[in-house]
Amino acid sequence: MAEKEQVRIDLDGKASTDYETVLIPEDSYDAEITAINQRESPNYDNPKIKETKMVFSCLIDGKELLFWANPKITKGSTSKSGKSYSNSKLFDVLEKAGLLGKVGEKKAELATLDGLQHFLSENLVGRKARCVVKTRNKGGGEKEYSSISEILRFLESSDSTVEVDKKDHTSTT
Repeated sequence: MAEKEQVRIDLDGKASTDYETVLIPEDSYDAEITAINQRESPNYDNPKIKETKMVFSCLIDGKELLFWANPKITKGSTSKSGKSYSNSKLFDVLEKAGLLGKVGEKKAELATLDGLQHFLSENLVGRKARCVVKTRNKGGGEKEYSSISEILRFLESSDSTVEVDKKDHTSTT
């Protein structure tokens, strides 16, 4: 019998909109990923249903913007009937970060939301990326805000030749 996916329990009861709204011009920017968390969000087809999303907190010019992604890693395909399916957002992010090989190695660990969050945090927090910023709720006055719609590329390689020991911050080669 397949093990059910673990569910994160939020005892604080914070709504998914408990963050400061920021509005900056639409463009592409360099950003640093500072945290990756799980957050509940309403399903757009049925707002009564809550879905857990992975939320990347990114700093752009000292302002925190968010990048939302469903917790799935799937490659796009074409069905027998000819319908095309796109890659998931996380698949694209991990491909651009050069981490798809690690995903294959740690597939069992990534089967839970907590395991996926840990993997993403361990491998992406602190990295810099070029991101596309879009305005949400355009024409909505005070309801307008900016968020990251896409991570275009990472600005440094995940396979650097110099590694830093996180315990004592010494470099090794």
